Amino acid sequence: MRLDARRLGARTASFGSPLGASVRRSRALFGSLEWVQLWIMGPRAGKTSCVGVRQILETDGPVLATSNKRDIVDLTRGPRCEVGAVWVNDLQGLVGEEPTWWWNPLSYVVDVAHADQLAGLFAAATRESGARADAYFDGAGAGAGKNLLSALLLAAAVAGEPIHTVYSWLSTPDGFEPVEHLRAAGHHLPAQALEGAIRLTPNQRDGVFGTALEMASFLRNTQLLPWVTPLGPGDSRPQFDPAGFVRSRQALYLISREGRGSARALTAALTVAVVEAGEDLAATQPRGRLAVPLTCVLDEAANICRWPELPDLYSHYGSRGIIVSTFLQSWSQGVQVWGREGMDKLWSAANIRGVGSGVGEPEFLDRISRLVGDHDVLTRDQSRSRGGRSVSTRNRRERILETADLAALPRGRAVVFVSGLPPVLLKLVHWSDTPYAQNVQDSEEHYGSLAPGRSRERPGLGRRAQQRRRPRHPGQALLRQRRRVRPDVPPAELAPQTTQRLLVLPLVGTRRSDQPPRSAVGVLGEAPARTRHRHGHLVARLRRPPHGRPDRPRHRPLHQMRLHQERPRDTADLASEQPPAGLFRDANQEQTH
Repeated sequence: MRLDARRLGARTASFGSPLGASVRRSRALFGSLEWVQLWIMGPRAGKTSCVGVRQILETDGPVLATSNKRDIVDLTRGPRCEVGAVWVNDLQGLVGEEPTWWWNPLSYVVDVAHADQLAGLFAAATRESGARADAYFDGAGAGAGKNLLSALLLAAAVAGEPIHTVYSWLSTPDGFEPVEHLRAAGHHLPAQALEGAIRLTPNQRDGVFGTALEMASFLRNTQLLPWVTPLGPGDSRPQFDPAGFVRSRQALYLISREGRGSARALTAALTVAVVEAGEDLAATQPRGRLAVPLTCVLDEAANICRWPELPDLYSHYGSRGIIVSTFLQSWSQGVQVWGREGMDKLWSAANIRGVGSGVGEPEFLDRISRLVGDHDVLTRDQSRSRGGRSVSTRNRRERILETADLAALPRGRAVVFVSGLPPVLLKLVHWSDTPYAQNVQDSEEHYGSLAPGRSRERPGLGRRAQQRRRPRHPGQALLRQRRRVRPDVPPAELAPQTTQRLLVLPLVGTRRSDQPPRSAVGVLGEAPARTRHRHGHLVARLRRPPHGRPDRPRHRPLHQMRLHQERPRDTADLASEQPPAGLFRDANQEQTH
Protein backbone atom coordinates (compact mmCIF):
# COMPACT_ATOMS: atom_id res chain seq x y z
CA MET A 1 0.00 0.00 0.00
CA ARG A 2 2.91 2.37 0.56
CA LEU A 3 4.01 1.83 -3.04
CA ASP A 4 0.45 2.35 -4.20
CA ALA A 5 0.21 5.63 -2.29
CA ARG A 6 3.54 6.73 -3.74
CA ARG A 7 2.31 5.86 -7.24
CA LEU A 8 -0.83 7.95 -6.71
CA GLY A 9 1.15 10.81 -5.20
CA ALA A 10 -0.84 10.69 -1.95
CA ARG A 11 1.87 10.00 0.62
CA THR A 12 1.13 13.14 2.59
CA ALA A 13 -2.26 11.88 3.81
CA SER A 14 -1.97 8.15 4.45
CA PHE A 15 -0.88 5.01 2.67
CA GLY A 16 -4.28 3.32 2.62
CA SER A 17 -7.78 3.21 4.00
CA PRO A 18 -7.88 0.88 7.06
CA LEU A 19 -10.22 -2.11 6.81
CA GLY A 20 -9.24 -4.53 9.58
CA ALA A 21 -7.05 -7.60 9.90
CA SER A 22 -7.10 -10.95 8.14
CA VAL A 23 -8.32 -13.65 10.49
CA ARG A 24 -5.99 -16.27 9.06
CA ARG A 25 -2.69 -14.43 9.57
CA SER A 26 -3.74 -11.36 11.61
CA ARG A 27 -2.20 -9.03 9.06
CA ALA A 28 -3.49 -5.48 8.83
CA LEU A 29 -5.46 -4.87 5.65
CA PHE A 30 -5.85 -1.51 3.92
CA GLY A 31 -7.73 -0.35 0.86
CA SER A 32 -6.13 1.51 -1.99
CA LEU A 33 -6.52 5.27 -2.15
CA GLU A 34 -8.40 4.91 -5.43
CA TRP A 35 -10.97 2.38 -4.18
CA VAL A 36 -14.49 3.22 -3.04
CA GLN A 37 -16.21 1.06 -0.43
CA LEU A 38 -19.67 -0.27 0.40
CA TRP A 39 -20.40 -1.84 3.80
CA ILE A 40 -23.63 -3.62 4.71
CA MET A 41 -23.73 -4.33 8.44
CA GLY A 42 -26.54 -4.58 10.96
CA PRO A 43 -26.96 -2.40 14.02
CA ARG A 44 -24.23 -2.66 16.68
CA ALA A 45 -21.99 -4.61 14.31
CA GLY A 46 -18.98 -2.27 14.51
CA LYS A 47 -19.58 0.14 11.61
CA THR A 48 -18.58 3.17 13.66
CA SER A 49 -16.21 1.78 16.30
CA CYS A 50 -14.25 -0.54 14.00
CA VAL A 51 -14.38 1.04 10.52
CA GLY A 52 -15.63 4.62 10.60
CA VAL A 53 -13.46 5.87 13.46
CA ARG A 54 -10.29 4.38 12.00
CA GLN A 55 -10.89 5.76 8.51
CA ILE A 56 -11.47 9.23 9.94
CA LEU A 57 -8.40 9.26 12.18
CA GLU A 58 -5.87 7.40 10.03
CA THR A 59 -5.67 10.11 7.39
CA ASP A 60 -4.31 13.65 7.49
CA GLY A 61 -6.45 14.83 4.59
CA PRO A 62 -9.89 16.45 4.69
CA VAL A 63 -12.67 14.25 6.10
CA LEU A 64 -16.43 14.43 5.69
CA ALA A 65 -18.56 12.20 7.93
CA THR A 66 -22.32 11.80 8.22
CA SER A 67 -24.22 10.12 11.04
CA ASN A 68 -27.48 10.20 12.96
CA LYS A 69 -25.77 9.79 16.36
CA ARG A 70 -23.20 11.75 18.31
CA ASP A 71 -20.81 8.85 18.98
CA ILE A 72 -18.67 9.30 15.87
CA VAL A 73 -18.22 13.00 16.73
CA ASP A 74 -17.27 12.40 20.37
CA LEU A 75 -14.78 9.66 19.46
CA THR A 76 -12.89 11.47 16.70
CA ARG A 77 -13.32 15.18 17.34
CA GLY A 78 -10.42 15.50 19.76
CA PRO A 79 -7.76 13.78 17.61
CA ARG A 80 -8.95 15.59 14.48
CA CYS A 81 -8.55 18.96 16.23
CA GLU A 82 -4.81 18.30 16.27
CA VAL A 83 -4.83 18.00 12.45
CA GLY A 84 -7.06 20.92 11.48
CA ALA A 85 -10.25 22.81 12.21
CA VAL A 86 -13.40 20.81 12.97
CA TRP A 87 -16.85 21.83 11.70
CA VAL A 88 -19.91 20.20 13.32
CA ASN A 89 -23.20 20.73 11.51
CA ASP A 90 -25.82 19.91 14.14
CA LEU A 91 -29.01 20.94 12.38
CA GLN A 92 -31.42 19.16 14.73
CA GLY A 93 -29.57 19.59 18.02
CA LEU A 94 -28.49 15.95 18.34
CA VAL A 95 -25.01 16.88 19.58
CA GLY A 96 -25.85 20.11 21.37
CA GLU A 97 -23.59 22.15 19.08
CA GLU A 98 -24.39 25.84 18.76
CA PRO A 99 -24.53 27.40 15.26
CA THR A 100 -21.16 29.13 15.48
CA TRP A 101 -20.82 29.00 11.68
CA TRP A 102 -23.17 28.80 8.72
CA TRP A 103 -23.34 27.63 5.12
CA ASN A 104 -25.53 29.11 2.42
CA PRO A 105 -27.04 26.33 0.25
CA LEU A 106 -27.70 28.89 -2.47
CA SER A 107 -23.95 29.43 -2.84
CA TYR A 108 -23.95 26.04 -4.55
CA VAL A 109 -26.47 27.29 -7.15
CA VAL A 110 -24.30 28.96 -9.77
CA ASP A 111 -26.27 27.89 -12.85
CA VAL A 112 -29.36 25.98 -13.97
CA ALA A 113 -27.66 22.56 -13.66
CA HIS A 114 -26.76 23.11 -10.01
CA ALA A 115 -30.26 24.42 -9.32
CA ASP A 116 -31.70 21.21 -10.79
CA GLN A 117 -29.31 19.16 -8.67
CA LEU A 118 -30.31 20.93 -5.46
CA ALA A 119 -34.01 20.59 -6.27
CA GLY A 120 -33.51 16.87 -6.89
CA LEU A 121 -31.84 16.45 -3.50
CA PHE A 122 -34.73 18.24 -1.80
CA ALA A 123 -37.23 16.00 -3.59
CA ALA A 124 -35.39 12.79 -2.69
CA ALA A 125 -35.06 13.80 0.97
CA THR A 126 -38.73 14.66 1.49
CA ARG A 127 -40.21 11.55 -0.09
CA GLU A 128 -40.82 8.51 2.07
CA SER A 129 -39.34 5.14 1.18
CA GLY A 130 -41.60 3.11 -1.07
CA ALA A 131 -43.86 6.07 -1.90
CA ARG A 132 -45.91 5.89 -5.08
CA ALA A 133 -44.73 7.81 -8.13
CA ASP A 134 -46.06 11.32 -8.56
CA ALA A 135 -46.74 12.72 -12.00
CA TYR A 136 -45.48 16.17 -11.09
CA PHE A 137 -41.94 15.49 -9.96
CA ASP A 138 -41.00 11.89 -10.81
CA GLY A 139 -38.85 10.98 -13.79
CA ALA A 140 -35.34 12.17 -14.72
CA GLY A 141 -35.67 15.57 -13.04
CA ALA A 142 -38.18 16.83 -15.66
CA GLY A 143 -41.28 16.99 -13.47
CA ALA A 144 -43.17 20.22 -13.05
CA GLY A 145 -42.58 20.35 -9.30
CA LYS A 146 -38.81 19.98 -9.60
CA ASN A 147 -38.62 22.53 -12.42
CA LEU A 148 -40.58 25.03 -10.37
CA LEU A 149 -38.42 24.55 -7.28
CA SER A 150 -35.26 24.75 -9.39
CA ALA A 151 -36.34 28.05 -10.95
CA LEU A 152 -37.13 29.56 -7.56
CA LEU A 153 -33.80 28.41 -6.09
CA LEU A 154 -31.97 29.99 -9.02
CA ALA A 155 -33.96 33.22 -8.62
CA ALA A 156 -33.13 33.44 -4.91
CA ALA A 157 -29.44 32.76 -5.63
CA VAL A 158 -29.05 35.46 -8.28
CA ALA A 159 -31.00 37.97 -6.16
CA GLY A 160 -28.96 37.31 -3.01
CA GLU A 161 -32.04 36.29 -1.03
CA PRO A 162 -31.90 33.83 1.90
CA ILE A 163 -33.09 30.33 1.18
CA HIS A 164 -36.27 30.58 3.26
CA THR A 165 -37.50 33.17 0.74
CA VAL A 166 -38.14 30.25 -1.62
CA TYR A 167 -40.75 28.90 0.78
CA SER A 168 -42.42 32.31 0.92
CA TRP A 169 -42.62 32.45 -2.89
CA LEU A 170 -44.16 28.98 -3.00
CA SER A 171 -46.75 29.99 -0.41
CA THR A 172 -47.89 32.95 -2.55
CA PRO A 173 -47.96 31.68 -6.15
CA ASP A 174 -49.43 34.92 -7.57
CA GLY A 175 -46.20 36.94 -7.32
CA PHE A 176 -43.91 37.61 -10.28
CA GLU A 177 -40.92 38.83 -8.28
CA PRO A 178 -38.75 35.71 -8.91
CA VAL A 179 -39.49 36.02 -12.64
CA GLU A 180 -38.04 39.53 -12.65
CA HIS A 181 -34.91 38.38 -10.78
CA LEU A 182 -34.27 35.67 -13.37
CA ARG A 183 -34.69 38.02 -16.33
CA ALA A 184 -32.42 40.62 -14.73
CA ALA A 185 -29.71 37.97 -14.39
CA GLY A 186 -30.09 36.83 -18.01
CA HIS A 187 -31.83 33.50 -17.34
CA HIS A 188 -34.64 34.01 -19.81
CA LEU A 189 -35.70 30.41 -20.36
CA PRO A 190 -36.12 29.59 -16.64
CA ALA A 191 -37.97 32.89 -16.25
CA GLN A 192 -40.32 31.97 -19.08
CA ALA A 193 -40.99 28.52 -17.59
CA LEU A 194 -41.64 30.02 -14.16
CA GLU A 195 -44.04 32.58 -15.58
CA GLY A 196 -45.89 29.81 -17.40
CA ALA A 197 -46.31 27.88 -14.16
CA ILE A 198 -47.70 30.94 -12.42
CA ARG A 199 -50.24 31.55 -15.20
CA LEU A 200 -51.67 27.99 -15.13
CA THR A 201 -55.29 27.42 -14.25
CA PRO A 202 -55.94 27.53 -10.51
CA ASN A 203 -56.27 23.74 -10.16
CA GLN A 204 -53.12 22.98 -12.14
CA ARG A 205 -51.16 25.73 -10.43
CA ASP A 206 -52.16 24.52 -6.99
CA GLY A 207 -50.98 21.01 -7.85
CA VAL A 208 -47.59 22.13 -9.14
CA PHE A 209 -46.94 24.62 -6.34
CA GLY A 210 -48.22 22.16 -3.73
CA THR A 211 -45.74 19.53 -4.91
CA ALA A 212 -42.82 21.98 -4.81
CA LEU A 213 -43.97 23.27 -1.42
CA GLU A 214 -43.79 19.73 -0.04
CA MET A 215 -40.22 19.38 -1.31
CA ALA A 216 -39.19 22.54 0.57
CA SER A 217 -41.29 21.87 3.66
CA PHE A 218 -38.22 21.54 5.91
CA LEU A 219 -37.60 25.29 5.48
CA ARG A 220 -40.48 25.93 7.88
CA ASN A 221 -38.28 24.70 10.73
CA THR A 222 -36.89 27.85 12.32
CA GLN A 223 -34.30 25.76 14.18
CA LEU A 224 -32.46 25.23 10.88
CA LEU A 225 -32.29 28.86 9.80
CA PRO A 226 -29.22 29.93 11.89
CA TRP A 227 -27.24 27.19 10.13
CA VAL A 228 -28.15 28.30 6.58
CA THR A 229 -28.78 32.06 6.84
CA PRO A 230 -26.86 34.98 8.40
CA LEU A 231 -28.14 36.31 11.71
CA GLY A 232 -28.06 39.86 10.44
CA PRO A 233 -25.99 42.42 8.53
CA GLY A 234 -23.27 42.34 11.18
CA ASP A 235 -23.02 38.57 11.49
CA SER A 236 -19.36 37.81 12.23
CA ARG A 237 -19.68 34.02 12.15
CA PRO A 238 -17.47 32.26 9.59
CA GLN A 239 -19.18 30.95 6.47
CA PHE A 240 -18.26 27.45 5.38
CA ASP A 241 -16.57 27.27 1.98
CA PRO A 242 -16.50 23.80 0.34
CA ALA A 243 -13.78 24.88 -2.12
CA GLY A 244 -11.48 25.94 0.71
CA PHE A 245 -12.34 22.88 2.77
CA VAL A 246 -11.08 20.35 0.18
CA ARG A 247 -7.74 22.22 0.07
CA SER A 248 -7.28 21.92 3.83
CA ARG A 249 -6.89 19.13 6.39
CA GLN A 250 -10.08 19.92 8.25
CA ALA A 251 -12.98 17.69 9.30
CA LEU A 252 -16.70 18.19 8.70
CA TYR A 253 -19.40 16.28 10.61
CA LEU A 254 -22.97 16.34 9.33
CA ILE A 255 -25.40 15.14 11.99
CA SER A 256 -29.11 14.72 11.28
CA ARG A 257 -31.77 12.07 11.56
CA GLU A 258 -34.64 10.68 9.59
CA GLY A 259 -38.32 11.04 10.42
CA ARG A 260 -40.45 14.06 11.24
CA GLY A 261 -38.59 17.37 11.12
CA SER A 262 -35.61 15.80 9.36
CA ALA A 263 -32.94 18.06 7.90
CA ARG A 264 -31.43 15.39 5.66
CA ALA A 265 -32.09 17.54 2.58
CA LEU A 266 -29.49 20.05 3.80
CA THR A 267 -27.15 17.22 4.85
CA ALA A 268 -27.25 15.74 1.36
CA ALA A 269 -26.83 19.18 -0.21
CA LEU A 270 -23.69 20.00 1.78
CA THR A 271 -22.29 16.53 1.09
CA VAL A 272 -22.74 16.96 -2.65
CA ALA A 273 -21.28 20.48 -2.52
CA VAL A 274 -18.10 19.23 -0.79
CA VAL A 275 -17.65 16.23 -3.08
CA GLU A 276 -18.14 18.29 -6.22
CA ALA A 277 -15.69 20.89 -4.90
CA GLY A 278 -13.14 18.10 -4.51
CA GLU A 279 -13.87 16.93 -8.03
CA ASP A 280 -13.33 20.44 -9.41
CA LEU A 281 -10.02 20.73 -7.54
CA ALA A 282 -8.86 17.33 -8.80
CA ALA A 283 -9.42 18.46 -12.40
CA THR A 284 -6.81 21.19 -11.92
CA GLN A 285 -4.12 18.98 -10.37
CA PRO A 286 -1.64 16.56 -12.00
CA ARG A 287 -3.05 13.15 -12.95
CA GLY A 288 -6.54 14.55 -12.49
CA ARG A 289 -6.76 13.44 -8.86
CA LEU A 290 -6.36 15.00 -5.43
CA ALA A 291 -2.82 14.85 -4.09
CA VAL A 292 -4.30 14.69 -0.59
CA PRO A 293 -7.36 12.40 -0.87
CA LEU A 294 -10.74 13.49 0.43
CA THR A 295 -12.25 10.86 2.74
CA CYS A 296 -16.05 10.63 2.90
CA VAL A 297 -17.57 8.33 5.54
CA LEU A 298 -21.28 8.22 4.72
CA ASP A 299 -22.81 6.44 7.69
CA GLU A 300 -26.60 5.93 7.49
CA ALA A 301 -26.46 7.12 3.89
CA ALA A 302 -29.90 5.72 3.03
CA ASN A 303 -31.53 7.62 5.88
CA ILE A 304 -29.85 11.01 6.13
CA CYS A 305 -27.86 11.45 2.91
CA ARG A 306 -30.11 10.47 0.03
CA TRP A 307 -28.13 11.15 -3.10
CA PRO A 308 -30.02 9.83 -6.17
CA GLU A 309 -27.00 10.03 -8.52
CA LEU A 310 -24.59 8.27 -6.16
CA PRO A 311 -24.67 4.83 -7.94
CA ASP A 312 -23.88 6.47 -11.29
CA LEU A 313 -20.94 8.47 -9.92
CA TYR A 314 -19.51 5.97 -7.44
CA SER A 315 -16.74 4.42 -9.51
CA HIS A 316 -15.74 7.84 -10.90
CA TYR A 317 -14.78 9.27 -7.51
CA GLY A 318 -12.05 6.72 -6.87
CA SER A 319 -10.10 7.93 -9.89
CA ARG A 320 -10.37 11.50 -8.59
CA GLY A 321 -8.84 10.79 -5.18
CA ILE A 322 -12.19 10.94 -3.37
CA ILE A 323 -12.51 7.90 -1.11
CA VAL A 324 -16.20 7.29 -0.40
CA SER A 325 -17.29 4.67 2.15
CA THR A 326 -21.05 4.10 2.23
CA PHE A 327 -22.59 2.25 5.18
CA LEU A 328 -26.02 0.58 5.04
CA GLN A 329 -27.82 -1.57 7.58
CA SER A 330 -29.33 -3.92 5.00
CA TRP A 331 -29.61 -4.50 1.28
CA SER A 332 -33.30 -3.64 1.23
CA GLN A 333 -32.51 -0.27 2.80
CA GLY A 334 -30.52 0.67 -0.27
CA VAL A 335 -33.19 -0.72 -2.60
CA GLN A 336 -35.77 1.61 -1.07
CA VAL A 337 -33.61 4.65 -1.90
CA TRP A 338 -31.96 3.77 -5.22
CA GLY A 339 -34.15 0.94 -6.48
CA ARG A 340 -33.01 -2.59 -7.28
CA GLU A 341 -31.10 -1.58 -10.40
CA GLY A 342 -29.44 1.33 -8.63
CA MET A 343 -28.41 -0.84 -5.70
CA ASP A 344 -26.97 -3.46 -8.06
CA LYS A 345 -25.03 -0.70 -9.79
CA LEU A 346 -23.72 0.63 -6.46
CA TRP A 347 -22.63 -2.88 -5.40
CA SER A 348 -20.83 -3.49 -8.69
CA ALA A 349 -19.13 -0.07 -8.73
CA ALA A 350 -17.62 -0.49 -5.25
CA ASN A 351 -14.07 -1.85 -5.20
CA ILE A 352 -14.43 -3.06 -1.61
CA ARG A 353 -17.70 -4.68 -0.53
CA GLY A 354 -18.06 -5.80 3.08
CA VAL A 355 -20.87 -7.80 4.70
CA GLY A 356 -20.83 -7.90 8.49
CA SER A 357 -22.94 -9.35 11.25
CA GLY A 358 -26.55 -8.53 11.94
CA VAL A 359 -27.79 -9.00 8.36
CA GLY A 360 -30.89 -11.20 8.26
CA GLU A 361 -32.10 -11.12 4.65
CA PRO A 362 -32.10 -14.70 3.26
CA GLU A 363 -32.17 -13.64 -0.39
CA PHE A 364 -29.19 -11.31 -0.02
CA LEU A 365 -27.24 -13.76 2.16
CA ASP A 366 -27.79 -16.54 -0.37
CA ARG A 367 -26.31 -14.25 -2.99
CA ILE A 368 -23.28 -13.65 -0.80
CA SER A 369 -22.95 -17.40 -0.15
CA ARG A 370 -22.80 -18.03 -3.89
CA LEU A 371 -20.25 -15.26 -4.34
CA VAL A 372 -18.00 -16.77 -1.67
CA GLY A 373 -18.09 -19.98 -3.72
CA ASP A 374 -17.62 -23.69 -3.14
CA HIS A 375 -14.71 -25.86 -2.16
CA ASP A 376 -13.79 -29.48 -2.83
CA VAL A 377 -14.16 -32.02 -0.06
CA LEU A 378 -12.36 -35.33 -0.63
CA THR A 379 -14.48 -38.16 0.77
CA ARG A 380 -13.45 -41.78 1.28
CA ASP A 381 -15.91 -44.68 1.07
CA GLN A 382 -14.99 -48.10 2.45
CA SER A 383 -16.75 -51.37 1.75
CA ARG A 384 -16.06 -54.92 2.86
CA SER A 385 -16.84 -58.12 1.08
CA ARG A 386 -15.61 -61.67 1.00
CA GLY A 387 -12.86 -60.67 -1.37
CA GLY A 388 -11.52 -58.06 1.04
CA ARG A 389 -11.88 -54.40 1.64
CA SER A 390 -12.19 -51.77 -1.06
CA VAL A 391 -11.65 -48.02 -0.64
CA SER A 392 -12.88 -45.42 -3.09
CA THR A 393 -12.39 -41.64 -2.99
CA ARG A 394 -14.31 -38.87 -4.70
CA ASN A 395 -14.57 -35.09 -4.64
CA ARG A 396 -17.72 -33.37 -3.48
CA ARG A 397 -18.47 -29.65 -3.87
CA GLU A 398 -19.75 -27.84 -0.79
CA ARG A 399 -20.54 -24.23 0.02
CA ILE A 400 -17.78 -22.55 1.97
CA LEU A 401 -20.29 -20.46 3.92
CA GLU A 402 -23.94 -21.37 3.99
CA THR A 403 -26.68 -18.78 4.39
CA ALA A 404 -27.09 -19.74 8.05
CA ASP A 405 -23.35 -19.24 8.64
CA LEU A 406 -23.48 -15.70 7.21
CA ALA A 407 -26.55 -14.87 9.27
CA ALA A 408 -24.75 -16.08 12.41
CA LEU A 409 -21.54 -14.10 11.88
CA PRO A 410 -20.42 -12.81 15.29
CA ARG A 411 -19.71 -9.19 15.95
CA GLY A 412 -16.23 -8.26 14.88
CA ARG A 413 -16.27 -10.41 11.72
CA ALA A 414 -17.04 -9.48 8.12
CA VAL A 415 -16.78 -11.13 4.72
CA VAL A 416 -15.04 -8.72 2.35
CA PHE A 417 -14.92 -8.85 -1.45
CA VAL A 418 -12.12 -6.94 -3.13
CA SER A 419 -11.92 -6.37 -6.86
CA GLY A 420 -9.74 -9.01 -8.46
CA LEU A 421 -9.12 -10.99 -5.24
CA PRO A 422 -10.78 -13.93 -3.48
CA PRO A 423 -13.15 -13.17 -0.59
CA VAL A 424 -11.56 -12.60 2.80
CA LEU A 425 -12.84 -13.28 6.30
CA LEU A 426 -12.00 -10.04 8.07
CA LYS A 427 -11.49 -9.31 11.76
CA LEU A 428 -12.68 -5.80 12.48
CA VAL A 429 -10.23 -3.92 14.68
CA HIS A 430 -11.86 -1.90 17.43
CA TRP A 431 -10.48 1.57 18.04
CA SER A 432 -9.45 0.49 21.56
CA ASP A 433 -6.83 -1.81 19.95
CA THR A 434 -5.13 1.01 18.07
CA PRO A 435 -2.08 3.07 19.15
CA TYR A 436 -4.24 6.20 19.47
CA ALA A 437 -6.84 4.54 21.73
CA GLN A 438 -6.07 6.82 24.66
CA ASN A 439 -6.66 9.94 22.57
CA VAL A 440 -9.99 8.56 21.36
CA GLN A 441 -11.02 7.68 24.89
CA ASP A 442 -10.11 11.13 26.21
CA SER A 443 -12.06 12.72 23.37
CA GLU A 444 -15.15 10.65 24.11
CA GLU A 445 -15.03 11.42 27.82
CA HIS A 446 -14.51 15.13 27.28
CA TYR A 447 -17.08 15.80 24.57
CA GLY A 448 -19.49 13.22 25.97
CA SER A 449 -19.56 15.13 29.25
CA LEU A 450 -20.66 18.22 27.31
CA ALA A 451 -23.74 16.47 25.93
CA PRO A 452 -27.10 18.03 26.75
CA GLY A 453 -28.49 16.66 30.01
CA ARG A 454 -25.19 15.15 31.13
CA SER A 455 -23.31 16.38 34.20
CA ARG A 456 -20.22 18.51 33.50
CA GLU A 457 -18.83 18.47 37.03
CA ARG A 458 -16.92 15.21 36.63
CA PRO A 459 -15.87 14.92 32.97
CA GLY A 460 -13.34 12.21 33.82
CA LEU A 461 -16.07 9.74 34.71
CA GLY A 462 -17.61 9.24 31.29
CA ARG A 463 -19.08 6.03 29.97
CA ARG A 464 -15.69 4.50 29.17
CA ALA A 465 -14.27 5.42 32.57
CA GLN A 466 -17.21 3.80 34.33
CA GLN A 467 -16.90 0.66 32.25
CA ARG A 468 -13.22 0.33 33.08
CA ARG A 469 -14.18 -0.14 36.73
CA ARG A 470 -16.37 -3.14 35.93
CA PRO A 471 -15.08 -6.71 35.81
CA ARG A 472 -13.20 -7.28 32.58
CA HIS A 473 -14.47 -10.82 32.06
CA PRO A 474 -17.99 -12.23 32.41
CA GLY A 475 -16.66 -15.27 34.27
CA GLN A 476 -15.24 -13.04 37.00
CA ALA A 477 -18.54 -11.24 37.41
CA LEU A 478 -20.43 -14.52 37.66
CA LEU A 479 -17.96 -15.84 40.21
CA ARG A 480 -18.41 -12.74 42.38
CA GLN A 481 -22.18 -13.06 42.22
CA ARG A 482 -22.05 -16.70 43.24
CA ARG A 483 -19.72 -15.93 46.12
CA ARG A 484 -22.18 -13.38 47.45
CA VAL A 485 -25.08 -15.83 47.22
CA ARG A 486 -23.24 -18.92 48.55
CA PRO A 487 -20.17 -17.83 50.53
CA ASP A 488 -19.81 -21.32 52.05
CA VAL A 489 -19.02 -22.98 48.69
CA PRO A 490 -15.32 -23.17 47.65
CA PRO A 491 -14.44 -20.90 44.73
CA ALA A 492 -13.16 -23.84 42.66
CA GLU A 493 -16.63 -25.37 42.58
CA LEU A 494 -18.19 -22.07 41.53
CA ALA A 495 -15.91 -21.62 38.49
CA PRO A 496 -17.52 -21.60 35.02
CA GLN A 497 -17.34 -24.75 32.94
CA THR A 498 -15.07 -25.52 30.02
CA THR A 499 -15.99 -24.12 26.60
CA GLN A 500 -15.01 -24.99 23.06
CA ARG A 501 -13.95 -22.85 20.13
CA LEU A 502 -15.11 -23.65 16.62
CA LEU A 503 -12.66 -22.84 13.84
CA VAL A 504 -13.70 -22.31 10.22
CA LEU A 505 -11.60 -23.86 7.47
CA PRO A 506 -9.85 -21.77 4.79
CA LEU A 507 -12.10 -20.35 2.10
CA VAL A 508 -10.19 -22.27 -0.57
CA GLY A 509 -8.50 -25.67 -0.58
CA THR A 510 -9.20 -29.40 -0.61
CA ARG A 511 -9.15 -31.82 2.27
CA ARG A 512 -10.38 -35.25 3.16
CA SER A 513 -13.54 -35.40 5.20
CA ASP A 514 -12.08 -37.89 7.69
CA GLN A 515 -8.99 -35.78 8.42
CA PRO A 516 -8.72 -32.86 10.83
CA PRO A 517 -8.15 -29.47 9.23
CA ARG A 518 -4.56 -28.48 8.71
CA SER A 519 -5.18 -24.77 9.09
CA ALA A 520 -7.89 -22.39 10.11
CA VAL A 521 -8.79 -18.79 9.50
CA GLY A 522 -10.14 -17.91 12.91
CA VAL A 523 -12.87 -18.15 15.44
CA LEU A 524 -16.32 -18.13 13.86
CA GLY A 525 -18.44 -18.85 16.89
CA GLU A 526 -18.67 -20.53 20.28
CA ALA A 527 -20.53 -23.58 21.52
CA PRO A 528 -20.82 -25.47 24.81
CA ALA A 529 -18.66 -28.52 25.38
CA ARG A 530 -21.38 -31.01 24.44
CA THR A 531 -22.68 -29.15 21.40
CA ARG A 532 -21.98 -30.72 18.02
CA HIS A 533 -21.86 -28.43 15.00
CA ARG A 534 -23.97 -29.58 12.08
CA HIS A 535 -21.84 -28.24 9.21
CA GLY A 536 -19.11 -30.49 7.90
CA HIS A 537 -16.56 -27.75 7.34
CA LEU A 538 -16.84 -26.45 10.90
CA VAL A 539 -15.49 -29.43 12.80
CA ALA A 540 -12.22 -28.31 14.40
CA ARG A 541 -12.58 -28.05 18.17
CA LEU A 542 -10.11 -26.95 20.78
CA ARG A 543 -10.72 -27.51 24.46
CA ARG A 544 -9.31 -25.15 27.06
CA PRO A 545 -10.22 -24.24 30.62
CA PRO A 546 -11.45 -20.68 31.26
CA HIS A 547 -9.06 -18.18 32.92
CA GLY A 548 -6.25 -20.79 32.87
CA ARG A 549 -7.98 -22.92 35.55
CA PRO A 550 -7.74 -26.71 35.50
CA ASP A 551 -10.37 -28.51 33.48
CA ARG A 552 -13.57 -29.22 35.41
CA PRO A 553 -16.06 -32.05 35.13
CA ARG A 554 -18.81 -31.57 32.59
CA HIS A 555 -21.62 -32.14 35.06
CA ARG A 556 -23.07 -29.21 36.95
CA PRO A 557 -23.21 -29.43 40.76
CA LEU A 558 -26.68 -29.35 42.23
CA HIS A 559 -26.19 -26.04 44.02
CA GLN A 560 -25.18 -24.40 40.72
CA MET A 561 -28.33 -25.66 39.02
CA ARG A 562 -30.45 -24.20 41.77
CA LEU A 563 -28.49 -20.98 41.64
CA HIS A 564 -29.18 -20.72 37.92
CA GLN A 565 -32.87 -21.23 38.52
CA GLU A 566 -32.96 -18.70 41.33
CA ARG A 567 -31.02 -16.07 39.34
CA PRO A 568 -32.20 -16.28 35.73
CA ARG A 569 -30.82 -12.78 35.01
CA ASP A 570 -27.15 -13.84 35.28
CA THR A 571 -26.69 -14.02 31.51
CA ALA A 572 -28.24 -10.63 30.86
CA ASP A 573 -26.28 -9.08 33.73
CA LEU A 574 -23.03 -10.43 32.33
CA ALA A 575 -23.78 -9.17 28.85
CA SER A 576 -24.27 -5.67 30.21
CA GLU A 577 -21.04 -5.83 32.21
CA GLN A 578 -18.83 -6.88 29.32
CA PRO A 579 -16.63 -3.85 28.48
CA PRO A 580 -16.98 -2.74 24.86
CA ALA A 581 -13.27 -1.96 24.73
CA GLY A 582 -12.47 -5.66 24.77
CA LEU A 583 -15.32 -6.79 22.62
CA PHE A 584 -13.25 -7.23 19.49
CA ARG A 585 -9.93 -7.84 21.16
CA ASP A 586 -10.74 -11.40 22.16
CA ALA A 587 -13.39 -13.39 20.31
CA ASN A 588 -13.08 -16.33 22.74
CA GLN A 589 -15.72 -15.21 25.21
CA GLU A 590 -16.64 -17.73 27.85
CA GLN A 591 -20.14 -19.17 28.08
CA THR A 592 -21.55 -20.83 31.15
CA HIS A 593 -23.74 -23.85 30.89
